[in-house]
Amino acid sequence: MPNTSKRILFVLLVAGIILAIIGGSSYFIEKKLKKIEGILPKIPEFKLPDQFQKIENFTNLENINKILELFKEKGKITKKEFVTPDKKLKIEYTSEWIEISPEKAKAFFSEEILQKYNAKIHFFAEKFSLGKIAILCIQEILMKKDAGIDDVIEEMEKNIQEQGRTMKILKMEKKEKEAIFEAHYKNKYETHTKERIFLLEPENSHRKIFLIVYMTLERDWKGSQKEAERIIYSARLVK
Repeated sequence: MPNTSKRILFVLLVAGIILAIIGGSSYFIEKKLKKIEGILPKIPEFKLPDQFQKIENFTNLENINKILELFKEKGKITKKEFVTPDKKLKIEYTSEWIEISPEKAKAFFSEEILQKYNAKIHFFAEKFSLGKIAILCIQEILMKKDAGIDDVIEEMEKNIQEQGRTMKILKMEKKEKEAIFEAHYKNKYETHTKERIFLLEPENSHRKIFLIVYMTLERDWKGSQKEAERIIYSARLVK
């Protein structure tokens, strides 16, 4: 299978788990491949300036130094911060992540389910390194105003089971209106996540909930764990 198709297939599969709280994807992957091909961004490529395209320019020491500086600048990793549109949640990540616009990311999920829970995808990004892939997603959903952490977890487990997947929570830090947990999901692929839940104060008959998910393949978790924890623990509500 071409690399692009493998990439699309994996993202589609994990997307169903990322949105597990509201039922995940409801369509068949085979029917969506063509639709998704124009959505995933290409990994940025380095391109030399026009004046460096001719091979003879590489014999010029000054030009070689300029080229090396350009490579150095392109490889520089910088810190970035994302703030939800309502200014209530902040999270830190790095420039290594390739962002997909929320509107385009919606194509990964069932429109019916998104509407049912008034779900919003605020942030969706992917990261590639040495054959590994990771997904970072920030969502907002609405549940009943008296919903607590246990209710959110229970609904996640219920929806995962209904989809024929298994979900095993490995460890959890839980407070009254916040939880951080690590989980293992299994279907065709085995994936590992670090997730965080924030419960906001009820408004009218509903409560807004932020769900943050860092996901990678189980086989890649050991090398991704520190980054996952750094990103997940950086998330904070803005007073």
